[in-house]
Amino acid sequence: MLSHLPEKLLLTRIPSERHLPALAKSSVRERYPELAALSSSEAEIAYFYGCSSDLFSEPIVDSFINIARHNHWKVALPPQRCCGEPFGAYGHIEECHKLARYNIDQLSGYKYVVSHCPSCIYGFKEMVKDFARIGDKVYEEKARALVKKLYDPGHFIMAVIGPARLEPRTRELKRKITVHQSCHEKLGQKITATPNHLRNLLDLIPGGEVVDMQGANECCGLAGPWGLGRHYDLTLKLRQDKISHVMSSKADVVTSWCFGCMLQMRDGLAQQGSSIQAKHPLELLSEAYG
Repeated sequence: MLSHLPEKLLLTRIPSERHLPALAKSSVRERYPELAALSSSEAEIAYFYGCSSDLFSEPIVDSFINIARHNHWKVALPPQRCCGEPFGAYGHIEECHKLARYNIDQLSGYKYVVSHCPSCIYGFKEMVKDFARIGDKVYEEKARALVKKLYDPGHFIMAVIGPARLEPRTRELKRKITVHQSCHEKLGQKITATPNHLRNLLDLIPGGEVVDMQGANECCGLAGPWGLGRHYDLTLKLRQDKISHVMSSKADVVTSWCFGCMLQMRDGLAQQGSSIQAKHPLELLSEAYG
């Protein structure tokens, strides 16, 4: 279906041969109206879930909310738009800044902001420099304040909540899990210079065994909208080593914070006839809660 949409509706045309999940039947805020209605005086945590969560039927958001409910966190789903990063990458700078200003205003009142998307986190962090470059002092400071309380779920769970304060996980998964580290994690979150909270998070899953993968931090070859559509033929070449390394790890599941990387690896594994699943870390932790 997406491959037949007019180009003006998407940043790039998506080829029919690419494996994609089903389209979502409703938006995130429509699925959880009780959380969409919560203000910053009623919830400490704002969840910035990103565009793909409204577009595709994936259990990432549902998983985070399930984890939050098991642990009695008050989570809000404030009004939000695209983080702007894909628009900025394609040179639509004014639209990128417009979207960023809207989101910053919607999120600024909350004590914590959690986002599972490395590209969104990277985009928010870049806005500090972007607004400084164009002389917008007001939003430079607003963006700086937002970044100080912006977390990926692994960092939030391990460093803010603390593993000792989590409710017990009651279900054993009994799976070998290997980890892919996305480029925007390295760029936006400087994972190579800080503790890798993802591996620590996976250690919380009963029965889960994290296995190493060669080239875990090498690019999957997608590069966001560039590879999602019109450069699909090049992504097939660029991902060859990544898919080979995933399969050689002998894992049951490959996981990554980046949904785009998951799509790329899921596509490549399916075309190789592999039974290895590509699942988000939040999905795995949520399964452990049942």
